[in-house]
Order: sequence, then C-alpha cells, then structure tokens
Amino acid sequence: MKPITGQYEYVHRSGIGLDYFTSRIDRLIVQGNGRFSLLMQEHSRASGAAQSLISGQQVSASAPEIRREGNYTQQEAMLFLNFDDGT
Repeated sequence: MKPITGQYEYVHRSGIGLDYFTSRIDRLIVQGNGRFSLLMQEHSRASGAAQSLISGQQVSASAPEIRREGNYTQQEAMLFLNFDDGT
C-alpha cells in the first residue's frame, strides 16, 4: 500500500475566473505519526479583503483560515479523521 502522508489540497472554484483571488483552498496535512491538520479558508482572498475594507481594517492579501487537528486511522483505501474536539 502506498504511504498517505503529505499535503492534499481541495480548491473551491468560484467559476468567475481569477482563481487565486476568488477561490477557497482547503489543505489536509497527513503526518506519519497518526496526526493530521485540516486548514480551511473561511472566505476567498477577495472576499476577505472586501470585508476588511468595509470594517475599516487594514486590507490583507491573506485569507482567514480555520485550523482543526486530530488523529487518523487508515483501513485499506479509507481514511478516518477523528478531530481533537470529538467530531
């Protein structure tokens, strides 16, 4: 069986072009010690910049992310994620 460790990305495309600014990217980082990290962008870069501008904050090119961590187990071709918060 192939090792599954590494970084995986899923792009939520907006369909209007300029993917770097308008899409959201979720990343799953699978470590060899049975741990994983899931980083999910809350908004696209363009949406985050617009919200910052409207609220009077400094505009940033970075996208706000939610980070969740936990343990994983693998059974054949299936990967089971058990988050530290119990979900």
